[in-house]
Amino acid sequence: MPVAASACASACTRSRGRVAPRYGLAATTITRRPHTDAILCGLSRSPERLGVWGPSRGPHPGGSKDAVRGRGLPERRGGVGGDGRRVQGEREGPHGAGSAGDGHGRARQALQDGQAIVSHAARCRLYVGLALLAKLGATPALAADYAGPLVDAHSHVPNATAIDAYVAAMKRHNVTRIVLLAVGGVQKDDAAWIAAAARKYPDRVAPGQPLPDPTAAAAATRLDGELGKSGARAIGEVHIRQVSRKIDRNPADPAFVKVLEVAAKHKTPVVIHDELTAEAAKALEAALAAVPSATIVLAHGGESTPEVLEGLLARHPNLAVDLSGMHFQRTPALATEKGPLDPAWKALLVKRPDRFLIGIDVWAARLFEPAMLDRLMTWTRRILGELPPEVAERVAHRNAAALYRLE
Repeated sequence: MPVAASACASACTRSRGRVAPRYGLAATTITRRPHTDAILCGLSRSPERLGVWGPSRGPHPGGSKDAVRGRGLPERRGGVGGDGRRVQGEREGPHGAGSAGDGHGRARQALQDGQAIVSHAARCRLYVGLALLAKLGATPALAADYAGPLVDAHSHVPNATAIDAYVAAMKRHNVTRIVLLAVGGVQKDDAAWIAAAARKYPDRVAPGQPLPDPTAAAAATRLDGELGKSGARAIGEVHIRQVSRKIDRNPADPAFVKVLEVAAKHKTPVVIHDELTAEAAKALEAALAAVPSATIVLAHGGESTPEVLEGLLARHPNLAVDLSGMHFQRTPALATEKGPLDPAWKALLVKRPDRFLIGIDVWAARLFEPAMLDRLMTWTRRILGELPPEVAERVAHRNAAALYRLE
């Protein structure tokens, strides 16, 4: 690998009678000997070959620990420090220089020279290991943020004026459109606020059609008339199952099936909040099968797992998933504010890039503070940047533009 080879070459070429740079370790003067460079980089075929994992017998606990710590066997016995020099207080032995033990002194010097080579080889292995870690482990964290256009496929407003702060943030972060949805009948003024926002910012706001009581007998008839006038690009957010509000509706209820038929007639997707359990997933599948021409968008990933969603998406081509509200302020989250995209979610997005939409899901007034909007939009771009470019483009804006007829 070029990075590892470069690190190894850089470390080893300093061994020709010069002081090796510290890089956090003490410097060592090394004298070049035959085949030293090969030994230092683990390229020698001799029985004493030193590789990335230590001696030639391959990866083993002792070798790997020594490589990380930069210590050879003599060092572990207390003879020399990590820089190849003798540890302070180590005894010189019975013979001093110029004594009757000169032969032993020369042997001891040769041993120290060999230990210096081993110490430098350990550092060489450390450099190679760090280079490999940088190459293999740091790449996702260093990926560039996604820089293309964004469509926020799922957000709300808490009042009539909050849209102004949101549009200002859209301009700062190249968010081209927002699909503005109702909050499942919780806010009685949703319809008026959404309509006013769409009138004020027609090139920014794609309005959703509120449907506060989706299983009412008259819901489908009322929806049919409203869609003909409102020009809504989505229906919802429709609350099917939300534990915190004690809402538990059956999406296969005959009244809601009629709603799906009206949605299919107007080619308008239905965005549902449905916190999936095994039983809730079965009911959702029944609704999807009942009206295959209607598109259901499962908000917040159904608060489910990639494994469950993969099966649903494979069986039902009329299901899409929005990733709204899965940011660092919520649970479950795709990632923490600074951490990497969850690997299981990343794998599913790469596998089915045409079935997912990104959404920020602002609602509470505190989320409309400029600093918070900046954090949320920066986070969104960061996690999209971890995806392959063509996948990021789809999830960021192309899927939403096609589904909600924004182009």
